Amino acid sequence: MRLGGAWTTGAFRARVVLTRRYRLDGSRLAPASGWYKSATGRPPANYGPKTIGKAPRKSSPAALLARMRAMFYLVQGHDADGSLPLRRAQRPAHLARVQALRDAGRLLLAGPLPAIDAADPGEAGFVGSVIVAEFDSLAAARAWADADPYLVAGAWQRVDVHPFVRVF
Repeated sequence: MRLGGAWTTGAFRARVVLTRRYRLDGSRLAPASGWYKSATGRPPANYGPKTIGKAPRKSSPAALLARMRAMFYLVQGHDADGSLPLRRAQRPAHLARVQALRDAGRLLLAGPLPAIDAADPGEAGFVGSVIVAEFDSLAAARAWADADPYLVAGAWQRVDVHPFVRVF
């Protein structure tokens, strides 16, 4: 049932008001896109340009299509025996390269493979690492993997690179 601009439901008489968002356009208020739902008719406490933060980046339709067709590659490094000291020494340089992928928006996931069933395997160490990232080609992904500090220093005995199709 509708009463005075608000909807009430059942015995609880929950009041929900749909209110149009407005933005300041020069000296007048102009409708902004979207509606918000509020029980009081006022915007939520976290609504507004001072609290929302940066607006999401707008992409052209062509850029969105290119991102949807982007090819991901799985880089799997296999640790050498007794590589934990080498891993620890090369970790900052390795993470800097992975962070650069993340900053460029090309990283899907990355992480180590513990040798035992624990988040921190301690002295048991790791058996390898997995990185799934976007590259222009298989050759570009292979070149990136071949330059990784873990492989150069010998913490990884080998690295495999495979195309990866993201389903979810």
